[in-house]
Amino acid sequence: MTIIDTSLGGTTPLDIVVTFKDEPTIPTSSDEVDEFVLLIITIMFLLLIKIATIAKLLS
Repeated sequence: MTIIDTSLGGTTPLDIVVTFKDEPTIPTSSDEVDEFVLLIITIMFLLLIKIATIAKLLS
């Protein structure tokens, strides 16, 4: 830090404030749970396709 302070003119403090509108919630209704499960299944399916494609390219 001394090199930065003496040779490069120092440092400037920077404050970063992060605010969130709502607290994250756990899905409670069956519709929300169904949508969440469908999302997870879709992501897993896409990952399996990607893994299969990579395996095919490597063989």
